Amino acid sequence: MDEEIKKGTRVRLCNGAKGIITGTTSNFNFPLYDIQLQSGKTVTEARYRFDIIESQSQTPFTNFYSQQTTVNSLLNSPVLQQPRNSQLESDFLLAQILQNEIENEEPEIENVEPEIENVEPEIENEAPEIETVQTTNISKENEKSKNSTRFANAKVDDDDIEFFCQEQTNQNTNRKTVSDMKILNEFMNSALDDTRDICVNQPRELNSIICKFLINVRTKSGTEYESTSVKGMISSFDRYLRANNYGTAIKKGDIFDQARRVLTAKIMDLKKLGKGNKPNKAQAVTDEEMDRLFNTGQMGMEHPDALLRMMWFQKTVHFGRRTVTEHVNMKWGDIKLCTSKSGTQFLQYSERATKTRTGANPGNVRDVPPRS
Repeated sequence: MDEEIKKGTRVRLCNGAKGIITGTTSNFNFPLYDIQLQSGKTVTEARYRFDIIESQSQTPFTNFYSQQTTVNSLLNSPVLQQPRNSQLESDFLLAQILQNEIENEEPEIENVEPEIENVEPEIENEAPEIETVQTTNISKENEKSKNSTRFANAKVDDDDIEFFCQEQTNQNTNRKTVSDMKILNEFMNSALDDTRDICVNQPRELNSIICKFLINVRTKSGTEYESTSVKGMISSFDRYLRANNYGTAIKKGDIFDQARRVLTAKIMDLKKLGKGNKPNKAQAVTDEEMDRLFNTGQMGMEHPDALLRMMWFQKTVHFGRRTVTEHVNMKWGDIKLCTSKSGTQFLQYSERATKTRTGANPGNVRDVPPRS
């Protein structure tokens, strides 16, 4: 069911954060929405990740528009609208208007001065005590300035925490979760006539739904999925339930024991059909093929495209860069020229986060850095 959601619509995310729709994108014909949170940050979410808020209230941009209106009122002043001989004369008139605005506020400041004068004798009598307090305040300010360097930003709200966690999540994993959830929702809608979110179902009901899904799921062309694809779907369902605090995991919960047994039986059945042999596995490049790439000018120093292909190929072979993200995230200084004890020079790569070494496990590092 297509639902038209306009820009400016106020929504509430699953975690309770509120925001405004600022735009839409598409991923495999599946709509995604750009949402600007109240904290000022923007996240991209699928439709089932938020609810539309019917009540309207003041938007975060009200202050900006009010300030812009004040500036426009000064610029549209009748005095400035009269024809002038030069830009300098117009600028001088604008300066006069701003000066008049400042002069109009001066009497309020003058009215406060007598009260300050009446307090001065008391301040002089208590001068020694004030000096002690000032010394204490200065020491506290110095202590605060020292502590401020230890913490980046103490003003962190719940939206910032959720955004920080989502920012560290692999975007390909997020897209895979959205795609698999779309398949499950399509199955529930067409086969079970159920349009509810899976989190609404009780664990026993959800266990039955997943079992029926594993037995009946097929590709768009009607063929069976590969066994790794089916296992990946279960992982996506588990991630979605965990993100929505469902409380019971499909891979570990006792209630989902039947679903796990059906998954094992499904993989065994797919193996009998010849699935699970990884037909799309990449083949190693032979020496003859590498020589042909250089001899035909596909890689080399002849033109910029050939140079880029050669650098990409060399980083993949010698430093183990596989995905596009790993290549793009390389920074100046990651590769250093080193010299061994015997005097041999070599290149050494200081590895950042990769597909298999995300940094979540600090102990999962290479014993020997990638070298060439």
